[in-house]
Amino acid sequence: MARVKVTLTVDLPRDISGMLLESERRVLTKAGTDSVKVAAEQWVGWKYGSQYSPARNYPSSQLGTSGGAWRFEENFTKAPFGFQLINDAEIKPRDGSKRNGEPYSTKSVGKRYARYVHRANTPASNEEWIVVWARVRKEVLPLAASALLKEIISNIGKERVVKEIKPERANIETEFMTIE
Repeated sequence: MARVKVTLTVDLPRDISGMLLESERRVLTKAGTDSVKVAAEQWVGWKYGSQYSPARNYPSSQLGTSGGAWRFEENFTKAPFGFQLINDAEIKPRDGSKRNGEPYSTKSVGKRYARYVHRANTPASNEEWIVVWARVRKEVLPLAASALLKEIISNIGKERVVKEIKPERANIETEFMTIE
């Protein structure tokens, strides 16, 4: 699985430990969404074995799987705040059989593979997720860090308090958290 953890660091005149306020969360959500867009733009143009002779037979059900698997997960509840850019595409089972009539192996089914993806005719060490990450660091993170700092400074006097809300009925065993 390709998983990149993003932590934006800024120096502040006051400790803001606790939880992020809604406007600060929106900045990180936008950064996560923008990072997924960058990944989707970069993760295109795959050959799927056509560059080999004879061409490799990739199942149509597997084509485009890793491109559609880019997503992000937010971490807004405890420091360090941020998001993770994730591609957890899994190898799918194949129907049919090989040219020699043997069934396709199932030993790799369910394994994650995005971190191994690289462009045709390049060394396997040139993983494409590294290119994605470089673009995110250049195109998304500087703007996000600036916007986050601006929001934090504009919210500097606001309380960052986590309160527990008691359930109305005694049989509910769920704790709710809210930001005021």
